Formats: sequence, structure tokens, C-alpha cells
Amino acid sequence: MSTVGRWLMAVAAIPAGLAVLAVMSFARPASPAQAQEPDLLAIYEQFVDHLNEGNVDAALALMTDDAFFPPNLVGKEAIRVELEARRVDNTQSTIINPQVVNNTVVSEWTQTSDCLQESGLGSISGTTTFEFVGDKISADRALLDPDMTDEQLAQFADALVCRAAKAAALPSAGLAGLPTEGGSGPAIWSYALAVAGALLAITGFAARRRSP
Repeated sequence: MSTVGRWLMAVAAIPAGLAVLAVMSFARPASPAQAQEPDLLAIYEQFVDHLNEGNVDAALALMTDDAFFPPNLVGKEAIRVELEARRVDNTQSTIINPQVVNNTVVSEWTQTSDCLQESGLGSISGTTTFEFVGDKISADRALLDPDMTDEQLAQFADALVCRAAKAAALPSAGLAGLPTEGGSGPAIWSYALAVAGALLAITGFAARRRSP
């Protein structure tokens, strides 16, 4: 075949080659960054594992800076006080049947701790909805078992006071050395107010249930 003939065949093959390249380009799988969504269930389970291990820093790293956490705490510094108190109180949580629903994880849970044991209650249970922003936890909206008796609610209140006392006694969270929230004061005050609010809510719930 002449040189001219070979060039003509090469030129004729160019469109076919471009078509193959185009198919390969469109068929190429999306990159992991494009295809992979956050595994909310895995993040939730990791968070609970960190709490059970007493690894407060690792748990906080999974939360947004303005996260909400029981009892009515907002922001990592206020939440840190509660998590440290749970650590020294040997709090252990068990999650039951967690389900991903849109950008949340809904789960049942049970919890034990030294203060719950000392109160005579032993353990508590309920449900929670963990909300997420991206791969960070933005809220833990936990609810207690609504069928708790008045006696059990009173015991739970005692356990909250017990845990609050442990929080105030933490060496790393003495009033002189507690973290502050945007310069507004020690985080222990936010924690104390949240606990007081929880105690009032428990009292009010029990009173409403007793009323005719």
C-alpha cells in the first residue's frame, strides 16, 4: 500500500477512535468524592463507642460546633462538661435497632451509670433522633421512656444531681479553669442551668400526669 493510502486509512480511523474514547469517558465511574455519601449509621455508632470508651475529644470531633445535646446543651464546650461527667460516672449506652431516615439516625437506647445505680433506678431507656449536617452530628434529641413511674422519675432526678456534682468536681473543670463559651462565662453554668431545666421538666411532667 502506498504512503498516501496508509495516511488516508489513519485519518479515516480517527472518528472511530474518538467515539471509543467518548464511550470510555462517559462509562468511567464517578470518583469516590462524587459517589460516596456520609455513612450516618457508622458515624452514630462510632460516636456512641467513643462515649462508652470515655474518649471525649474523639466524640466531640464528630459534632458540629453549635451542636445540641441533652440536657438542653448547645455548643461543644457546654457539651464537653456533660461528656466528661458521663465519663467519670462510667456511663454506658447500648443502641437498639438504629435506622437511617434522610439526614437522621433514629434509634432506641438503654443507659447505665454509677449514679443511676446509686439512685436505685439502675438503668434508663428511650428513643433518640440524631441529626446531621454533612458528616457531623448537629443534634441528639433523646427522649426518655414515657412509661416511667413517678418513683422512677424521682430516681432519675437524683441521678442527674449526682452526675452534676461529679461534673462540678472534675479537676479539669474547676470553676477557675473551665472553658468559656465565646467569653460569656464558664461552661459549667450553662450545664448547671440545663440540668436545672431538666429537673423542672421532670417535676412538671410528673405533676401533670397526676392531675385529674
